[in-house]
Amino acid sequence: MADDAILTRLRHALQALALPADQQLLLLPAFVTEVDELALSFDHWLRIALKDTGLRLSRDRRKALDAVEHDLDAMSGQGNAHLWTRAALLDGEPWSRLRGTARQALRIFGWDLEVPPGRLFEYIEW
Repeated sequence: MADDAILTRLRHALQALALPADQQLLLLPAFVTEVDELALSFDHWLRIALKDTGLRLSRDRRKALDAVEHDLDAMSGQGNAHLWTRAALLDGEPWSRLRGTARQALRIFGWDLEVPPGRLFEYIEW
């Protein structure tokens, strides 16, 4: 996959994490665990970006991505299962903090906060 395509998909995943909660919930059909899919999409495109040896991320960009990953990691694990619900996404402080961290990453990359295209979750059949 070309570097531009990887960065585009990473941008879309970050935008999805940075959107207000009500808009995040509109990105996916109700029959999936929306909260999980938001995190999984970011993790997937982050892993691909980090494996691409041709994609050179500045120290600031890498730190911004690490911060998003750190916020997600801090929310993970069986003890935090309560954070992975629609209610927690809408009202939880950890999700609010994650949205802010994702917005900061968008700024560092020079990317706008906008609703990503519908193909972000194209592997989910409606």
